[in-house]
Amino acid sequence: MGKLSPKKERFVEEYLIDLNATQAAIRAGYSEKGARQQAHKLLTKVDIKKEIAERTKKVNKKYAIDHDSIRQELASLAFISVSRLGDKETGIKAQDKIKALDCLAKMEGMYIQKAETEITLNPQTAMEKLTEQLFKAKENDKQNSDDNETA
Repeated sequence: MGKLSPKKERFVEEYLIDLNATQAAIRAGYSEKGARQQAHKLLTKVDIKKEIAERTKKVNKKYAIDHDSIRQELASLAFISVSRLGDKETGIKAQDKIKALDCLAKMEGMYIQKAETEITLNPQTAMEKLTEQLFKAKENDKQNSDDNETA
């Protein structure tokens, strides 16, 4: 383990159970009254973030959890035959299938709205505007320096 205090160590352990920082803080012995704020502070600390990342990596490696395995498991639920829904053997309900389809769609970025915009830029107009802004900036600088000299 790292150089975390026993209380912070306990917070990390509790946080990894359900990823609920407030409840983890309470279970680790922090005051219920300020648990939410304390949890937020703890999650921003570098040593705690590092410890959580290391432990998560170990668990993922141990159980071979990666993007592809999650996708495969979701696909097996999402694409199960409708005739097998509610089957005592599978225990899978229609809502499980819908949820798996929803998760898969999110993983594949299917809910991201894409918009195409066409922009026509006239280089001459753009150059004129930039030149105009440059002259204004130079005039302002000159005026500011003149004002500073008279003051």
